[in-house]
Amino acid sequence: MQLAELTVMAKSFVENLPAEVLEGLQDIELIISDDVAKVCKLLTKELGEEFDPKELTADLKGVFVGTPMEVEETDNNDNSEEEVVYFPEGFIVLLSPNVETPEEGALVLMHEIGHALGMDEEEVKNLGLGVAKKGEDTNGVPNSSG
Repeated sequence: MQLAELTVMAKSFVENLPAEVLEGLQDIELIISDDVAKVCKLLTKELGEEFDPKELTADLKGVFVGTPMEVEETDNNDNSEEEVVYFPEGFIVLLSPNVETPEEGALVLMHEIGHALGMDEEEVKNLGLGVAKKGEDTNGVPNSSG
């Protein structure tokens, strides 16, 4: 998929997210690139030792790098429980050479937003947001389609 096309799709998609989701993503930077090495350099510069360049493989479609939202329970003086929400910070990266269609780009973006909002891989896949690598279906099972 062409870089410009993926950029327009992703920005439009994000602009149409519900306000609650946008609030949770306020400290997330969306990086759309056609160059894995360039993204590795940028994230290494921004995050230092917090970033492992091995996370960005040549066939990667997208990744969330950062601290996902967490919910913790605390005790107040009256022994009632309260949720404390820490909003995420970090980067969602989309790599255009590995995304074939706008639909796949939207799926990858939703998958990474799920991670940014605190979902693990299983939770994201259970929502139907599995992202397949070449030769796999969206559940990570090898298939013959290439």
